[in-house]
Amino acid sequence: MRVWVPACSTGEEAYSIAIVCKEYIDETKSDLKVQVFATDADKTAIEIARAGVYPDSIAVDVSNERLQRFFTKNPGTYSIKRKSGKW
Repeated sequence: MRVWVPACSTGEEAYSIAIVCKEYIDETKSDLKVQVFATDADKTAIEIARAGVYPDSIAVDVSNERLQRFFTKNPGTYSIKRKSGKW
């Protein structure tokens, strides 16, 4: 399955879709392959989104379980955990 996220700005939408897909694949023990493509007209926005770094205030909207599973806590920020560029 391929998912395209236009106007991704900070990447939150793309990472959210990827997280939900990963949870579904794990829960159903599916062999579904997913690719998430995120685009934006602003090159800087893409670079920011690609970095996957967010302020620690995301803890208000992201469950503790998801924070622990998909993010690394840094001083003042959370960053997306990466496993060889894939989950």
